[in-house]
Order: sequence, then C-alpha cells, then structure tokens
Amino acid sequence: MKTSLDFPDPLFRQLKAQAALQGSSIKSLVIDFVARGLRESRVAQAPQPDRSWEDQLDPFTQSLLGVAVPKDGRAVPTLEDFRAYQEQKHLGSGTP
Repeated sequence: MKTSLDFPDPLFRQLKAQAALQGSSIKSLVIDFVARGLRESRVAQAPQPDRSWEDQLDPFTQSLLGVAVPKDGRAVPTLEDFRAYQEQKHLGSGTP
C-alpha cells in the first residue's frame, strides 16, 4: 500500500543519513522502524503486576528495591516467600 508522509526537514536528513550508513533505502528503513515500534508497543502493553505497594514505602526502602536480586538465577523472593520464611523460623524456634 502506498502512502505519503511529511517529515520535518531535520528528521528527514537524519533518516536519509541513517539509510546511507546502513546501505539501505529510506523506504526499507522506515518500514523497519515502524515494524519495530509496533512490536515494542505490544510488549509494552502486556499487563504489568500491581506494584502499588511500592508507592507506600519510604524513599530509602524504595531505593533498595531490586538490590538483593539473586545472582545465581533463582527467582526473586516474593512477599509470600518472606512470610513463609518468617513462619518457618517462628515455628522452628519453639516460640508460641
């Protein structure tokens, strides 16, 4: 399908230069950019987990989020993991 696009001059010059550097046509470069943008927008639209609880943390604690990520490939511990750990620790110590 054919279409016409109006690019601002500075943007068109960048596009033309990029196409020349890659040894491709402006048409193929624009098609690649549009296809990539559409792919990335589908990924960006994927449902994100509810992380509103993070907003309730004080700034210092928020700055620590992600710092203790396991480096050995294990999954990042969840709040449920922490609660299970605390429960096991509490029950294992013999404290009522």
